[in-house]
Amino acid sequence: MTKITEIELTPTQHRKWIETRSALLWKCPAFTYILFQMLCRKGDDLAAIFTKDVPIAATDGSNLILNPEKFFEFSLDERVFIVAHEILHCILNHCSLALPMRRSNKVKFVDGTELPYDQQLMNVAMD
Repeated sequence: MTKITEIELTPTQHRKWIETRSALLWKCPAFTYILFQMLCRKGDDLAAIFTKDVPIAATDGSNLILNPEKFFEFSLDERVFIVAHEILHCILNHCSLALPMRRSNKVKFVDGTELPYDQQLMNVAMD
């Protein structure tokens, strides 16, 4: 991932972020530990990395990265789904699995077969 430029949330976005976190903890309690590992402390708050540098949401395997302009347009249930989706990328270790494929530009199978690595196709497969 390229350099990320963080941005501040508006008061409305901040309220929606608190609602999203609370709803996720209520609806997906098993994800709590991973969620808190992915958040960074900003003052007295726990926050994702908010930036315009991702389309909607992303993870680098350690952090939750959200585009507030797009992310907060979704309903509360949709926002919970998006965050849970990114948490699952971390739980399933997708970033670490894709790194050697991206570097070699090949997807290698146990039988020795190799296919060219395609970032968009791999992202769809991991989703």
